[in-house]
Amino acid sequence: MANVKISELGQITQADIANTDLVNLIDISDDTMAASGTNKKTTVTDFAGALGDRLIGFQDFADTTTPFTPLEITSPTGGIIQLTNDSSGVLTDGNTNVNAITTAQGVTDLYNSSNNYFEFNSTGLEANDIIGMRVHLKVTPNTVPMDLDLILTFYDDVAGGGSEIFKLTKRLASFSQGAGVEYEIIESINYFIGASILNGSKKIELQTNAACDIVNVGYNVTILKNN
Repeated sequence: MANVKISELGQITQADIANTDLVNLIDISDDTMAASGTNKKTTVTDFAGALGDRLIGFQDFADTTTPFTPLEITSPTGGIIQLTNDSSGVLTDGNTNVNAITTAQGVTDLYNSSNNYFEFNSTGLEANDIIGMRVHLKVTPNTVPMDLDLILTFYDDVAGGGSEIFKLTKRLASFSQGAGVEYEIIESINYFIGASILNGSKKIELQTNAACDIVNVGYNVTILKNN
């Protein structure tokens, strides 16, 4: 239908869109038609795949130290300890380049193993991007009962600098029996990157009311770009 504006064309509903239907795009890297770009076609499948790669991704950070030398909270009344992760496991970017393949386009590694903070500054994240955080632990209470809490603390500067902006706290487990038994815990928590922490960082801690040993198996970070 020549000489018909796109805005005047009939509309197709989501239920009627097939994977092989065509989408009209302007390739701005091709100036064959005009300096502003060239009209080209692509299938819904290819378009959705390209869009998904740009907006959704994940990063893994696996630890190789604490499985052999666990973190320890030694006080009988418990305490707070910052989780460490050397980011040297088989699912990490530095070892297998997995993150470089799976991350959302334009987003570099969020975790800094040199200081054990997640740092958002200059990573490609933007305000209102959403982060899904999964923490994988193995915890051995030395005595019971014992409560185990996860604490995420957010700052407005890198490496926990500047001002503390807010905390997220979640009860992971309450152990009433099984002292000396190793328990595997996998927990997820979601948050968004607000303007106040866009150039900042995040610390991950565990708090208990009894002594325990902690293995940090690793982190999985899902990234959902806002645009």
